[in-house]
Amino acid sequence: MPDYAGKADGLSIDQLVAYYCPGVVYADGVTTYKGLAGTYARYTVPSRGEPTRFRLATTVDDPDAKGTFTGTWADDETGALTSHAGTFMAVGDNPAIGAAIGFDFTGDAGIDKVYFVLGLRRSWGVLNGLCLAGSETPIFMRRVYF
Repeated sequence: MPDYAGKADGLSIDQLVAYYCPGVVYADGVTTYKGLAGTYARYTVPSRGEPTRFRLATTVDDPDAKGTFTGTWADDETGALTSHAGTFMAVGDNPAIGAAIGFDFTGDAGIDKVYFVLGLRRSWGVLNGLCLAGSETPIFMRRVYF
């Protein structure tokens, strides 16, 4: 659970997810990433080290996912937008850590950025929203078609 859960005006993680990630229910969990491939963008200003947009191409998406990505992130030091490309992997709910998605920016088969997946939003069998644990608030990455 993110550090801000329970500290932001006394709101629970369920309430924070409902507020920042419309249509996502925290308690539903992440059992599959089926339909994950696509482009996602956020509509809020990112904190340092957080994504603003990424495109995922999956080679596997059920139940866990892996593939390649391209996207932009706010730089860890300056906050300026930087482009990245590489591979990603996503794991569903696990009693030890929960659901997470990791990105390899450097191509060294390591994970450079990891975000806990607080929930997903689906429509017509396609995943159309990801709620990620950000550094200050949940991050809603919504599927875009351009």
